[in-house]
Amino acid sequence: SLLTGIDSLTDDLTRVENDRGLDAAQRRELAAATQAELDRLRAELSAAQEALRDSGDERWASTVEQYADSIFLCVAVEPDTRRVGIGTAFCIGRDGLLATNAHVAEMLQAHKVRWIIQNRTGRVCEVRNIIAHPDFEGAASPDLGLIRIETDKLDGDPAALPLASTDAAANLGVGTHVGTIGFPGELQRNYLNRIDKKTQRFESVLATFKDGWVGRLTTYDGRHNDPAKHVLIQHSASLSGGTSGSPMFLHDGTVVAISNSSISQRLAARDPNTSGPSLLSAAEIGFAIRVDELTRFAKVIPWARDRLP
Repeated sequence: SLLTGIDSLTDDLTRVENDRGLDAAQRRELAAATQAELDRLRAELSAAQEALRDSGDERWASTVEQYADSIFLCVAVEPDTRRVGIGTAFCIGRDGLLATNAHVAEMLQAHKVRWIIQNRTGRVCEVRNIIAHPDFEGAASPDLGLIRIETDKLDGDPAALPLASTDAAANLGVGTHVGTIGFPGELQRNYLNRIDKKTQRFESVLATFKDGWVGRLTTYDGRHNDPAKHVLIQHSASLSGGTSGSPMFLHDGTVVAISNSSISQRLAARDPNTSGPSLLSAAEIGFAIRVDELTRFAKVIPWARDRLP
């Protein structure tokens, strides 16, 4: 590797400078040649590090760390059957204002036993307000919800993820690299199986980051005409139950969409009498609702509008 080569040449340079078996002229010549090769390798390493930064890898890590505590696990429990449903929400404003999907909001509304749990800290928050978009009619519709939580058990207000402007959202293009962070349902037992009885914190609530690319932009009914109406985003960041409501963002954390379904979930919805492997799809196809739909919705809800940045 480059680092190994640099370390080796540095040792060689030290040996040359200390080799008393060589006269001064020979030491200077060998030292100059070794130093030149060392400078070349250092320049190559610097270029490789710069390319890595440009690729976005370091920016993803920085962004995920910055907003990790702004992601929340939504849990609804049916006491009689002990069945559990989960989803994801994320902070978009002051005083505990969160965004999620309409189907997650409706799930929470339908259950008296419900928890909103902060990522990493495992702290449980009470729900103050919750609402689903009135035009929600399934995955290919405004699948958007808003939640307001009590923040008294948190270390202050979590940071609000910035929402892309209407113009920026409308200019989102196919091929854009996007990231998302949420709670895959396959890990549901892991999230909830460790609770500190003294602090009442869930110790294993840790969200998962994934990335992908925007693959298709259409209207809710699948048409491709006016870019301003291309509010349904198809992407390749694989989703599963539980990631519903997770933010889809750019390298700097700007949210461009809210993930709401996968291709397998849609296949299941079309044929509810079928279950099992026949509903699975090998294609990494997910869907999300463009963020300007969320902004318009939030601005007509008084308790949400007043808390937006």
